[in-house]
Amino acid sequence: MGGEVRAQVPGPGWALSWSDEFDGAALDTAKWSITTGARRDAQNVAAAVSVGSGALTIATYTEGGVHKTGFVGSAGKFTDAFGYWEARVRFTSRDGMWSAFWIQSPTINNTGNNPAANGTEIDVVEHRNKDTGGTTINN
Repeated sequence: MGGEVRAQVPGPGWALSWSDEFDGAALDTAKWSITTGARRDAQNVAAAVSVGSGALTIATYTEGGVHKTGFVGSAGKFTDAFGYWEARVRFTSRDGMWSAFWIQSPTINNTGNNPAANGTEIDVVEHRNKDTGGTTINN
């Protein structure tokens, strides 16, 4: 998104190891995968994911009474255990959307509830318009 200033690295010895400026006309599938199928109250569909003007857009809409949205991830394409992550994110508030930016261990779903062995999920930010009971929570 043109003209925005990039954050400074946190200090000496830090170096950029991965980035995507979304400067093409389509999602870079060497860096990202689109996940489809049911998740919570929505259906993840590839048609909800687009790239243009230096931005990744994940749309949320309702079609035929079904909430539809997109889901992208870098699993199997980029993994790093140490460092820092940053993103510029603009949320909208629509019924059915539950947006998030998170960091997750690639072994989180291994058997057993053992975060020390399997890792965990770090929610950097989550955003919803309504809670699971239907109450507006956008403030």
